[in-house]
Amino acid sequence: MVSGKIFFFCLVVCVQCANKTFVATEKWKTIEDGEVLPAGLHVRMNLQTGKKEAKLLDKDENELQKSALIKIDDNLNVEDDSDQTSQSVKPKYNEDDPPKKKFRSLDEIRKEFGEKHPEIKRTMLNVVQKFESFLNNSESIDYEKITEYITDLTHEVHFIDSATHFIQSEGLQKIIFPCLNMTHHEGVRAAGFLLLGTIASNNANAQSVAVDLGFVQVLLRALALEKTPILRKRAGFALAAILRNFPAAHSKFFQDGGLSIFASIMDNPKDAGDQMKIRIIRVLSDFLTYGKPLEVDEHSAVVTWDTLLREQGWCARISNWFVNLENWSYRAKSFISDGIDHEMVLSSIQLLYVLSKSCTTDFIVNIDLVNAVNQARVLYADLALRDLDEGETESLYLNCVTVLKLISSVLVQSDEYRDEL
Repeated sequence: MVSGKIFFFCLVVCVQCANKTFVATEKWKTIEDGEVLPAGLHVRMNLQTGKKEAKLLDKDENELQKSALIKIDDNLNVEDDSDQTSQSVKPKYNEDDPPKKKFRSLDEIRKEFGEKHPEIKRTMLNVVQKFESFLNNSESIDYEKITEYITDLTHEVHFIDSATHFIQSEGLQKIIFPCLNMTHHEGVRAAGFLLLGTIASNNANAQSVAVDLGFVQVLLRALALEKTPILRKRAGFALAAILRNFPAAHSKFFQDGGLSIFASIMDNPKDAGDQMKIRIIRVLSDFLTYGKPLEVDEHSAVVTWDTLLREQGWCARISNWFVNLENWSYRAKSFISDGIDHEMVLSSIQLLYVLSKSCTTDFIVNIDLVNAVNQARVLYADLALRDLDEGETESLYLNCVTVLKLISSVLVQSDEYRDEL
């Protein structure tokens, strides 16, 4: 009998240990295995350790959560009383009247959704038809009105249903193509590029249709020929949206000579500006991360993106871009970071690291790159320490330090340049 009680006591203790409640503080803490999280915490995944962390909500977040009220029904009276249970939500009707129905059935919800869905489709179809008629029948086209019209439409297609029905109504062919062909009016073309990029953003169906209709070639031609910065910027935005995480578009980009156009932009110091170049860097990172091997000739020979970029001179091109991005020697000595676009730096070194495995030989013989990486590490280590002193355990600066260390680990494989670091 005594042994049975001891066993029961141990079992209870083990169960309590296995279900230990996580004790949250205002600082991030690692969630250990078996810990139970109480409600109302801020939870995140630490990408460096791979473990989940949690902390108490900030004051502003807590107040926002408390004040967030949702109107459920006009016949319901919701009282804010922490001591009350769910019975505090009471139907508002007289005792002599029959209670009103509080919830809609699933069939009613489906019916309502089904009624709204075709309405979106009909509306978008009418929009496309009216615009097409306006272009074909107007003796004198009001380009300012068209630009305003396209801008309003761009806000609408942020919604996935509207974007889908815009595509089904042949909006890409009947609205966007005519806009991009209005070579005598830059405002309409700029609005058209923005509309295309908005539709293609995070929309695999739109990306597929855009590729099939030949928009990759259209946008590459715009990048090569357009002179106005806003047009090239928006054409770049639309192209990046179509290419993002979409290997079929990657292949079309390569076939249409996209790398040559990108190279001409990167090699011209005065061409397109840094924002356009950083967009190119992010697109190339996307190729290396999500791209599939490409067929490069009629014999079905395939090549990976990292090999392709190395063979076409991108190892030197990207390393020189980073070296000239800042005066790293001055920055490392003065610890002055004013005016640095840190997001641009992070994107640049992320691509450097992804390329480093294929470009090791090119990188380790580039003394300027070795020095620039070392000097950038000094600067960002100092900035990261300042953040840590202020209680910031995760920051953009720390991310930069982490990536720069990874690049250094590749560079120091050469004994000849180990002392440089």
